[in-house]
Amino acid sequence: MKARIAHARVVHLSATVVLAGLAGPVRAATGEELSAIPFTDVVVTSPFWKSQRETNRTITIPYVFKKCDELGLTDNFARATGRLIGNRRS
Repeated sequence: MKARIAHARVVHLSATVVLAGLAGPVRAATGEELSAIPFTDVVVTSPFWKSQRETNRTITIPYVFKKCDELGLTDNFARATGRLIGNRRS
């Protein structure tokens, strides 16, 4: 159950980040326009996010990879690069 909750948080956070990027300029509460920075310049130090990242690293990501392998979805990446021939699985 914990893995399922963690996965839902990752999907929600990912969708929020993607959608925020598509929305155009973003303004802070002060009215100042915020600009994007490279993700490599971001350092997360909050204890809250440390535990979330650890959950993702140890539970969520391995679970998602395992499910993709079980369902044959991982092969879709090989098919997309031409390394594997056959129909896409969904």
